[in-house]
Amino acid sequence: MDALDYPRIDATVSADGLIQLEIQDHAPRTFQDVTTEEALGQVWNHCAHLAQTLGRDVKIYVQEGTKTSYYTLTPEGEPTLQTVTEEVEKPSFWRRKAILIPAAALLALGLGGGAFAVVNALNHPTTTSVATTPAGVTITLDNGTYTTGALSGDGQRISYIDGSTLYVVDASKGTLVSQTDLTKNKIEAAGLTIHPTGDGFLYTAPGSYFMWSGGKFSNINTITTKAQTIITRAGESVIISRNDPTPGSVQKISVNGTERYRSPAEGAAFIATSKGNGIWASTRGNGTIITATANGAETGAHPLVTPTEGATFTRWVGATANGEVVTLWHTPAGQDILALQAPESDSVSRTIDITGAADSVKIDGTGTIAIAGDQVHHLTTEGSYALPAMPTKVTSRPAGGFSLEFGDGTTGDATSSGYIASTDTPVLGTTADGHRVTVSPDQHSIVINP
Repeated sequence: MDALDYPRIDATVSADGLIQLEIQDHAPRTFQDVTTEEALGQVWNHCAHLAQTLGRDVKIYVQEGTKTSYYTLTPEGEPTLQTVTEEVEKPSFWRRKAILIPAAALLALGLGGGAFAVVNALNHPTTTSVATTPAGVTITLDNGTYTTGALSGDGQRISYIDGSTLYVVDASKGTLVSQTDLTKNKIEAAGLTIHPTGDGFLYTAPGSYFMWSGGKFSNINTITTKAQTIITRAGESVIISRNDPTPGSVQKISVNGTERYRSPAEGAAFIATSKGNGIWASTRGNGTIITATANGAETGAHPLVTPTEGATFTRWVGATANGEVVTLWHTPAGQDILALQAPESDSVSRTIDITGAADSVKIDGTGTIAIAGDQVHHLTTEGSYALPAMPTKVTSRPAGGFSLEFGDGTTGDATSSGYIASTDTPVLGTTADGHRVTVSPDQHSIVINP
C-alpha cells in the first residue's frame, strides 16, 4: 500500500456549501460555508494539520454527485488535483464502467459542459469514522492538546473545543452531531466555558452565552454582566439578578431563547426550574415549597417537612437533578442532616447525615452531588465517598462537580464519578450506557472507555 493511502480521507459534498469529511480512525466532521469552494477551503485547512503531524502529503477524495476528484494536499495546505473520475453506466450490459483521465488531460480538454465526465466507483474502500479498539473509542484532537470539555447531563453527548471549533459528538460512538466555528462567531475559544445542562450544553463567554440542545446551537445572546449572572441549578440554566435574593422574575435559558419565570409570591426566593415549573422558597408558615407556572401562577404549595423529631431548620440548600428540594436541618443530638423533598410531596424522600461543618454544604450545578467537609454525597442515587482530606477551598466546576484545594497544596476534582487528583487522567463523566469518558494521558484525545 502506498504510504499516502493511510489514512483514507473522503470529503463528500452533500449540498452546496456542505461537506461531510471522513478520515480513517478519526471522528467524522461536517464543514459548511456559503459556497462549496469555501467549504473545501475549510477541509484543506483541517487536513493540513494531519499532513503536518504525519510530515508528508495526504490523499483526499472529494465526491460531488457522481464525480470523484482525487487531490494530494501538502502540510502547507496546498491541494493539487491529480485525477477526476465519474460513474457511468453502460445500459446494454447493465454493468458499471470506470474511466480514468489524468488531471493534466482534463485541463487540456476543458471541464466546462461535463462532456468528459469521468469516474471510478469500483474501488472505493470503506472508512472508519472513529478509532474503535479494545481500549474504547478515541476522538483525536487535531489542533493541539485538550483544553475543555463536558458530558451532557443525560450522558448522551460530549462537547469539546478543538482549535477554534466547538464540537458536539455522540457519547456512545464518538460520531459527530454538530459543530460551529467560534472564530466566525467572534468568540475566543480560550474564553469559552462549557456547562452541561439536562440534555445539552450552555456555553458562556464574557458578556455572552448560547446553547446546544435538540441537535442545534442557539443564537448568541448577551447579558449585562454588572447586574446579571448565569447560574445552573438542577441541570437547568437561568439568568438571575446579582444583587436581589428575592427577584420578581428569572429568565430560563433554552436553545430557542429565554423564558421569563415570575415569582409567585412576595419575598419568595428562586430555587430552580424543573419539569416546566419554577420552584420557589417561601417563608410562608414555617417554610413552604411553592411551584408555579412561568407566568407566576401558583400550582402547588407544600410545607417543609421536619425530617426527624425536634430538628430545626437551618437553610435552603438547592435542588437535585430530579427536581427535589434540598434543605439543611440540625437535630437535638447535634447532627446536621440534609433532607430531600419533592416539591409536590408532603414527605421527605431521603435524609443524608452531614459530618462536616454545616456551612460547608454545597450542591453542584448538575444537581447530582453535594459536598460537605471531606464527604461527597450522591443526590440522585444512594451512596457517598470520602475525600483524601478536608478541602480548604471548594469551587463549582462548569462541567459539574467541584474543584478542590487542600492545605498541603494539592488539588483535585470531586465528580459524580469519584475523586480525581490533579495528577490523574481528567474524567469528563460517565455516559448514559455506563462508559467513563476520559482524556488521554498525552492530552491529545478524548477516550470513551469500554
